[in-house]
Amino acid sequence: MRKRENHKPGHAKILEAWEPPDGAGEPIGCVATTFTFAPAFFEEECLGRFLGLETTPADGAVYLVEREEKLQLKCASVLVDQRHARGMRSLRWDLLSARVPAAILHAKISLLLWSRCARLIVASANLTKTGYRVNHEVFGVLDYFPGSEAPLAVLADITASKELEAQLRQSQKMEGIGRLAGGIAHDFNNILMGIQGSISLLLYDLKCPHHPRDGPQETQKRCDMRDR
Repeated sequence: MRKRENHKPGHAKILEAWEPPDGAGEPIGCVATTFTFAPAFFEEECLGRFLGLETTPADGAVYLVEREEKLQLKCASVLVDQRHARGMRSLRWDLLSARVPAAILHAKISLLLWSRCARLIVASANLTKTGYRVNHEVFGVLDYFPGSEAPLAVLADITASKELEAQLRQSQKMEGIGRLAGGIAHDFNNILMGIQGSISLLLYDLKCPHHPRDGPQETQKRCDMRDR
């Protein structure tokens, strides 16, 4: 079972900011950015609290069942600097590589959305165990709900960032398709080169006029046409 601790005024744990406030409703989705990233920590600690799980990985099969029942989100994405966008992938959430020209992605912002509340977390900590549990970091939280006085202009900027993230995801998919097609074309060309080489040797050996040569010559012509 997860326990919530009492802290001195002005002191808190960043992980507790991932827990839904009273009356937040059902979890819908979340988007986060970070420089360094620990996938297992994000899934077990951050998503676990966002979903309101009552169990932890230490509870074994019970935890797995509860996680699968509640992890039905519209969106769960983490945008990570390209130097650290590696490690465990998951079908439940997206790990996206951010390429910032001549710079790094240093922002640590998380937007959490429940059916009746949106929470914006701005922190100095990366989404890692060291950042959240070991280092002394600072963070702030803005909650948006009916009647909230939190500035809406901040959410407008986050929405624009979300649209850029969707464009980035589509770009990465197209890049992957292009690489696959290029690899297939390269392999096919290598096969054709091997066939052409074999046919050239065969034609070289067929020196006698009475030997049939139409078959190999015709095949070589077809290879030449495909290679173009």
